[in-house]
Amino acid sequence: MGQILGENVKSFVANALHWISAAVFVSTLSLGLYMTSLEFMHPWYNSAPDFHKSTGIAVFFLVAIRSVWRFFFIEPAPIPGGDWKRSVDPILHRGFYFLFFGITFCGYLIPTADGRGVEFFGLFEVPALFSYKEPQEEIAGTLHLSLVFLTLCLALLHTRINIRRCASKFKSLFKLSS
Repeated sequence: MGQILGENVKSFVANALHWISAAVFVSTLSLGLYMTSLEFMHPWYNSAPDFHKSTGIAVFFLVAIRSVWRFFFIEPAPIPGGDWKRSVDPILHRGFYFLFFGITFCGYLIPTADGRGVEFFGLFEVPALFSYKEPQEEIAGTLHLSLVFLTLCLALLHTRINIRRCASKFKSLFKLSS
């Protein structure tokens, strides 16, 4: 199956899925932090959580698509540099998939604790599959927030590791253009 598409197309799709997932995650994180500070009378008090849930479902679907794409088509290029970078970065990549699925699953468990489903931008509803009332909402909320902050810390490490790779690509690009 990998022979059908050219390497450039596979790489472009993988990079697009990576950056779209990252952008949606960061915007969902930002909205999640913002909405927890809203007062009851704020106009976004009800709509912000609905939008946050919908973007969380979008993150789940993007990560599922990325997982399938990566399984069938492309692995990231090895990291140039020291041994610790080469060994840590693949672990981070795999860990991100588990973390994103964990974050979205815990996020799903929070609003479904009372038995109601979650709307996806008003297009369809994801039904509540588990409903354990009060402990479910509290435990899932704590796990959701903990996994988000763990992911954020690991994303900073991932960024630190990959800055050198990006810098070397830009250097070679400028050498070609001059």
